[in-house]
Amino acid sequence: MAEVAQEADPEPQEPVVAIEEPVEKEQTPVSAPETPTPEPAAPEPVKKPKRLTLQERLALAAKAKKKAQVTPVESRAESPIEPEVAKFSEKTETQTPEVVEKTDPPHNESVAELQAELAQMKSKLVQTTDENRMLREKRELKLNERIRTLVQNNNKLETSLKSYSEKNEETLLKLSEIEDVMKTHKIKSVDQLFELLNNSNAQVQELQHSLDKEKESNWEAKYKELQKMYEAELNDKKSYIKQLNDSALELQMLKQQVKLDVQSKEELISQLNREIVELRDENSAEVTRLESKIEGLRMENESFLKMSQNGVDAGDDNAEAHKQIEYLEFAKLSETHRNLQAQYVSSQENWKLIESNLLNKVDGLTSSLESLKKSKLKSANEVKKLNSQVSALAEQISKLKQEVAALRNENKELVFQIQVKVNEYTELEEKLEELKTVFNSDRQNYDIKINALNGSIRKYEGQSQVYNSSTSSDNVSSLQSRRLRDSGLHINLEARSFRNYSSQSMNSLGTPIQQWEEANASAPFTPYGIDQHQYSSSSLTEELHPFDAPDSAAETSFNFKSETPTLPSSGATKNVQLINKMSSSIRRLELELLSLKEENEQITAEKDTAQQEVMGKYDLEKQVSKLEETISQLQKEVAERSKKEETLLEVIGEKSEKVAELQADVVDLKDLCRQQVQQMIEMVGK
Repeated sequence: MAEVAQEADPEPQEPVVAIEEPVEKEQTPVSAPETPTPEPAAPEPVKKPKRLTLQERLALAAKAKKKAQVTPVESRAESPIEPEVAKFSEKTETQTPEVVEKTDPPHNESVAELQAELAQMKSKLVQTTDENRMLREKRELKLNERIRTLVQNNNKLETSLKSYSEKNEETLLKLSEIEDVMKTHKIKSVDQLFELLNNSNAQVQELQHSLDKEKESNWEAKYKELQKMYEAELNDKKSYIKQLNDSALELQMLKQQVKLDVQSKEELISQLNREIVELRDENSAEVTRLESKIEGLRMENESFLKMSQNGVDAGDDNAEAHKQIEYLEFAKLSETHRNLQAQYVSSQENWKLIESNLLNKVDGLTSSLESLKKSKLKSANEVKKLNSQVSALAEQISKLKQEVAALRNENKELVFQIQVKVNEYTELEEKLEELKTVFNSDRQNYDIKINALNGSIRKYEGQSQVYNSSTSSDNVSSLQSRRLRDSGLHINLEARSFRNYSSQSMNSLGTPIQQWEEANASAPFTPYGIDQHQYSSSSLTEELHPFDAPDSAAETSFNFKSETPTLPSSGATKNVQLINKMSSSIRRLELELLSLKEENEQITAEKDTAQQEVMGKYDLEKQVSKLEETISQLQKEVAERSKKEETLLEVIGEKSEKVAELQADVVDLKDLCRQQVQQMIEMVGK
């Protein structure tokens, strides 16, 4: 097109001649071989059955207009040369006979002139035809070149139209996609779409900025470190689970062993209770036997008094006075004996009351023990429930990463407490064995003492027959009977009290009755219950009036063992001390019971705190699981948003490329339209 514009400037008629080219190609043989060149454009619409685009339809309309405008111009261009020549030749042919007819001899000169003019005209005509032929050839060459250039331009335009049509189809598809996107997102206008794209671009930039910040914060290294820590904690968790299973098995074994030990201890306690009942029965039988013996001795004493009153002695008045004094003393002693008997009965009744109270307390303690056993069973069930909860929590221990150290410390503390309890249990077993040994040794000592007392009673019974005639023997027998009675009472009380107390607790009390018992056990027992190595006759005058023995033993002095100023007061103090000792032991038992209750309350409080800690840990596990779920959801959302960002970036890049292509296509179309308009204006002007 540029060459056509350059050649049109010096020759204003050449554009018209250039437009003649399709007609001359059909008429002249020179341009006939080049006629098939524009024909390939014609079958192309047949090859494409698809729908024509806007640009293709515009191009076809422009071609049709161009052909419609070229055909009248070509018809006009052919007329100025050849028709004039034909007209001129016809005129000459018609005028020649007229000229011949008109010419006569006088006019030969004019004819010759006319012929000469005709020859000149013919020569000019030949020249003009030659020039016209030469010009036509030149024009044909130029036109052929122009045709070639136009064909090339046409091919280029066709290729560009094809590319534009393809691009148009792509843009239409993209526009349909954009319309679908707008429908899905309910976007009514392109401005809203651009706003959405701008917002998405801003979000993408923000996310890119945050991603850059995260990259700068070296989160990959942190993630690797956290992954390593997680793997280490997983390994620790597996080891802890193994340790926990082992400890659970050990705990079950310990529970079974403790149950067996408790059963054995209960059997031992029941056996000891049976033995205590048997000892109680034996002691009661022994007391009844001793009471019957005392009653027999009293009867013998009364008969002896009657015999002494009825008997007549040949002694002097001093002897009678002495006997009367001794009789008065004996009466006093009998009164004291009666008083002691009444005190003994009252003390026995008091002892029965104390025993009943103690039995009631024992029943209360047994009931409390049963309640404690029930509470222990409940606590065992609760422990089982807690163990089940712990096993359930052990499955979720993978989520408790930060509390592993605390659980480890708690496990150590529990193991230490178990060791302490085991040590306490062993110490209790050792104490029980010691109590058994002490009880057996005390029992053997009391058996030895009882046997010694029985032997001394037999000796006294054998020797009392020798001294039946003397009042001193009566006094000694009464003294011995009181000593035996007191010793029997002491044995009974001591056997009763030793059911609940060990020898160590008795030694810790340091009561006078114990000292008296130890002194009696260490001192040799004489037939009259007299210690000849410790006391002299002067001590006897301080406590008892001397009495005469038979003649064979009148000069011997007897030294009675003295612990208190008088024998009656010593027995009363012994009973009071025993009662005080039992009351103190009862108080001690009550204090122990209170301490046990306090320990039980502490254990329940610890159990409640442990339950609260377990519930707190369970809540922490729930919170940690929720946080992990939220973290996973956020990670998924971040991944989805990153994918959306990538897709949006791709779509935006494609759309920007399409927009650039469309803008370039629009510019090209504008240029084509301008060129076509210029051509049309030039054609209209020509």
